[in-house]
Amino acid sequence: MGWTWNQLTGPKGTTGSVADWMNNSTIQPITDALIQEATAWIYSRLRHWRMKTPPISGALTLNSDNIAVPIDMIEPAVFRVVGNYARNMVQKPEESVLAAWQYDGSGNRVPQQPRIYYFNQSYLAFDSPSDRAYPYILTYFQIPAALSNSNPTNFLTNFYPALLRCAIMSSAAEWAKDSGVGNYDRTYWEERTLNELAAAQADSDRAARAVVVGATFDGLETTGPLQEGW
Repeated sequence: MGWTWNQLTGPKGTTGSVADWMNNSTIQPITDALIQEATAWIYSRLRHWRMKTPPISGALTLNSDNIAVPIDMIEPAVFRVVGNYARNMVQKPEESVLAAWQYDGSGNRVPQQPRIYYFNQSYLAFDSPSDRAYPYILTYFQIPAALSNSNPTNFLTNFYPALLRCAIMSSAAEWAKDSGVGNYDRTYWEERTLNELAAAQADSDRAARAVVVGATFDGLETTGPLQEGW
């Protein structure tokens, strides 16, 4: 059974409400703040395939060595130049990208097709200014829209309600100063949250078990391990 924002923020006596789980009616006014804090905590740690965007198209800017980072990006997943000059853009440490800068005899950076990049809070930065407006596709791990009255559910409420509830209860127990008090204190909920987080991450990782690693070849008319595409 999943939860909705409306259930979680409901008054004591509402099935699934934080106030009901805490057996404390005075917590209801701050329940939304607890939800936002808990989901932010989860999103900063979880890298689930349900947080990935579909491919987003764009084009590199001529003579520029960066593109702006989407404001809802946690981290990039796949970045690839497509078209006639297709290549995967490889993420590298910042110092490796800066060490790859090339200069001409006048001390100006040499425009060419970028090969590697790093990222920060503002942009994806390349090893070279782009010598063409290369088209690209980008996928990334995205911060989901905040749960609210107008957006009452997301993949956490639908697929990982225990993770969401435990994270909220950890914050709620802290609000109630329940540390080292009783069987369901803040430490209990923190441990439950970490276990649920690990299970959710493992669930996402298992989704990649069908991925074929290595070279693929089209046109093979065989079956089994050597079937077409292997």
